[in-house]
Amino acid sequence: MKNVRIIPPKPKEHKKLRVAAYCRVSTSGPEQMRSLVIHPTTSKCEKVLPKLREGTSQYTLMVRRMKALQIAAALITRKLEGKCDA
Repeated sequence: MKNVRIIPPKPKEHKKLRVAAYCRVSTSGPEQMRSLVIHPTTSKCEKVLPKLREGTSQYTLMVRRMKALQIAAALITRKLEGKCDA
């Protein structure tokens, strides 16, 4: 009879999530908000997310993409309202 050796799984390391957001607003008027692609893109991501299996790279990428889009939308809104310096 052969000996079976069980190898325990390596513990997963929890790394800090590093996210960078970039936004550039070319005009300061409300027409800029109307031309944003962020909100329709966010809606599409929200529709696709339930179809993805949690724990897969596609799921993680989609969650991070949605977070980045939310940050970008908030930055643009703040810029249009004159609440940020840049």
